[in-house]
Amino acid sequence: MWYYRTPIGVLKIVKASYGYGFLFGDDPTDWTGGRDPRAVADDVFNHVTGCTEWDSSGIEGPQDLSEWTYAKGD
Repeated sequence: MWYYRTPIGVLKIVKASYGYGFLFGDDPTDWTGGRDPRAVADDVFNHVTGCTEWDSSGIEGPQDLSEWTYAKGD
């Protein structure tokens, strides 16, 4: 799992059955996803996740996966 803390909540990229998914805060909804976590990180940066709270926030998120924190074992 990768995570990134923002003023409105924690962004997460998690392993899923199809690849990787994006979660926002404690909401279990899998908003966007793909086979490559870098592509999911790009969706988050470009605010095209489908999660209205994040996509409309105007907060500049991490530019790529290297700016996320990796939590080993998840």
